[in-house]
Amino acid sequence: LLTVGRIDPQKNQLLAVEALEALLNQDRRWHLVLIGHVTDLAYGERLVETIRREGLEELVTLIEGLDAASSDLQDAYAAADVFLLPSMHEPFGIVILEAWAAGLPVVASRTGGVASFVREGIDGLMCTPGAVAGCVRLLSALHDSRAMKEVIGRNGYVKAHTHYDWDVITDRLLKLYGEVIDALIA
Repeated sequence: LLTVGRIDPQKNQLLAVEALEALLNQDRRWHLVLIGHVTDLAYGERLVETIRREGLEELVTLIEGLDAASSDLQDAYAAADVFLLPSMHEPFGIVILEAWAAGLPVVASRTGGVASFVREGIDGLMCTPGAVAGCVRLLSALHDSRAMKEVIGRNGYVKAHTHYDWDVITDRLLKLYGEVIDALIA
């Protein structure tokens, strides 16, 4: 289970730790990897203390920041089985595109821009922000259904490469600029 995002209350990594605790009651093979630069020191300390207090040090790996171009970050996506974005607020969620590009099924909070581009049950699963039980239910469903996990991961992969690839975005921008220029000339 992978979560990527700055260590900050808005990104809500504490929910991921709580979800891990519940998931471990069903299957002891879960492992959580949290990757992100610490932008809120008090929250980072609270996160580390919660992991320690719950005895999860061996089941949670906290990597305090990797650059977006880091091969280690790409390796983390490649090694994961599921991506979780438990944010309380998320304007867009570029990390979802990164997870999709790696072929990972995504579970994300239904918030902000995420709800505008993730198709529920097709290329991702969404839960209510802050709802641990809902998040656990969706992660368990993916864990229990290899077919669902593969379909959602594959659909996300296709979407990332057909709609969000830089060549596709560049073509769309060039077309838009051409339309604006044509409208100004006319």
